[in-house]
Amino acid sequence: MVGALSKRPVNDWWHTWSVEDKRRARELFQTMRSGTGFVNDLHQARPDRASYRRLVQTRTICPTLVTASRHDAGVAFAHAEDYAGTIPRATLVELSAPSHLFWLGPAYAEAQAAVSAFMASTS
Repeated sequence: MVGALSKRPVNDWWHTWSVEDKRRARELFQTMRSGTGFVNDLHQARPDRASYRRLVQTRTICPTLVTASRHDAGVAFAHAEDYAGTIPRATLVELSAPSHLFWLGPAYAEAQAAVSAFMASTS
């Protein structure tokens, strides 16, 4: 299942995940449910909601950290670029994560460092 969340072949990166990372990925997939929250996400992403989304993004006043990976097959990097370009105080950090699950594998440390640096810069 993780292969569907990456633009890179699984054989290129799966071996970099620890046994614990792989266990956590299995646990995640076993407990996921596509309930009303997911349906709400899909509703908000409709093309007819684009102008409203953009308006909300431009009115966001708090510092915002946007993280993304170009290898993520679940969410296009263009979405992160859009957020960073429309949210006034947004910071975009490109992660090297091989998949959508950036909190698993070696990229976790990179994501954690980005959050720490962002929090330190806004306090």
